Amino acid sequence: MAVSLHTARKLAAAAEVEAKKSGRPVFVVMVDVGGNLVLLRRLDNTQIGSIEVAEGKATNANNFVRPTI
Repeated sequence: MAVSLHTARKLAAAAEVEAKKSGRPVFVVMVDVGGNLVLLRRLDNTQIGSIEVAEGKATNANNFVRPTI
């Protein structure tokens, strides 16, 4: 099922709240059914090198139909 940008923004906002609660600096990445980037959010103090890891994780979760958590 495709995720609209509107829905991706809502999901990213919820993920950001949870990450802040736990004190984790993370990237929030959403991809479409083809593994193409829909949304990327970088929380403060997140390492730049984590961009590729986060995108890869989101793509693999999509391809294998598995959660990333």
